[in-house]
Amino acid sequence: MSVEIDLLERVESADTKGLEVPIHWGVMTFDHARNWHKNIQPSIKRDTRRADQNWNWNEILLLKYFYIPRGYSPLFLTAFVKLPNKSAVPVGMLLMLTRYPRIDGQAGGSVFTSFLTSAPKATLKRLGVSACPNMGRALIDCGIVTSFVQGKAGRTWLHCAPAGQTWLLDFYKITCGLHLYPKTGKLPVKNLIVPGNDGRHFFTDESLAARLAKDMDALRPQPVKAR
Repeated sequence: MSVEIDLLERVESADTKGLEVPIHWGVMTFDHARNWHKNIQPSIKRDTRRADQNWNWNEILLLKYFYIPRGYSPLFLTAFVKLPNKSAVPVGMLLMLTRYPRIDGQAGGSVFTSFLTSAPKATLKRLGVSACPNMGRALIDCGIVTSFVQGKAGRTWLHCAPAGQTWLLDFYKITCGLHLYPKTGKLPVKNLIVPGNDGRHFFTDESLAARLAKDMDALRPQPVKAR
């Protein structure tokens, strides 16, 4: 199944500067989840630095039965690269809640990125991927684009899992360029899935989302501002 949102069709290579890797997106299925858990997750499990070390996408996908009745409109996506033999290798997995309150509780809503993960480069090489995509910013971009498409002006937020320690905070703040929400800031607790404010919440407001989307526009079918 395809995705009716103009997500990135190319991603910068994690191997070679200046190289772009074609990627494809699909709505996540249980086959995707099983494939990831069998072929990708074991290598993640061995990396004690990773916040997703103990994740199971077979179980995460079942969360749709929790989110849908509560009106959060979950969207599960899988990103793939295609090999010369036409087989597809998963490179990223993502769960977004597309109807969610703004991080500051004001009117207008936002997209909440609940789970996101990318496949280790060494694992992709083993599975036959010659040019590995750098998926971190691409997965963040999914939330921003979805927010624009739904009329939420690019507003998104996420919670940085404590298991990721300092390096994951740096990834979201420095590599992805997201705003860190003040630890003293109030969260919309009534609708919150994650625990209270531990100082590890990141977000995009309207101006930051526009800038981050523009930075990636050359890699998508059409600029976000064209919608």
